[in-house]
Amino acid sequence: MKQSAKDAIRQYKQERRSEYLEKHRIRERERAMWHRAWLIAILGGKYELCGCKNPLMLSLDHKLKDGKAHRKQIGRDPNRMYTAVLREGCPPKRYRLLCMSCNLAVSNYGEKAVIASINEERRSTHE
Repeated sequence: MKQSAKDAIRQYKQERRSEYLEKHRIRERERAMWHRAWLIAILGGKYELCGCKNPLMLSLDHKLKDGKAHRKQIGRDPNRMYTAVLREGCPPKRYRLLCMSCNLAVSNYGEKAVIASINEERRSTHE
C-alpha cells in the first residue's frame, strides 16, 4: 500500500472517531440532564435548606457525610454519581438536594450555622 493511501485511511478513521466522540458527548450530556431531572423529582423538587427551586443549582448532598468515600468508589463524573444514586433507589435518609451555596456552606461551617444564617436573613428581609 502506498504511503498516501495509508494517510488517507488514517485521516478517514480520525474524522469518524471525532464524529463519534462528539455524538457520544452529546448523548452523555443529555443523559446527565435526564438523570438530574429525575433526581430533582424524586427528592422533592426543591432544596431542603433555602427552598431554592432553580434546577441549574442542583447539588446532591450526602446526609451521612460519606460523599468523599462515595466519590472515591464511583468516580468524580456527576453522571456516574446520579446513576449510582438512582440505582440505590435514591433513599431520602442518605441524600438530599441543596443549592450549590448551601452545600458548600454546610461542608465548611456545618448545617446548624447555615440554618441560623438563612433564618437570620429571612428575619431581616421581613422586618
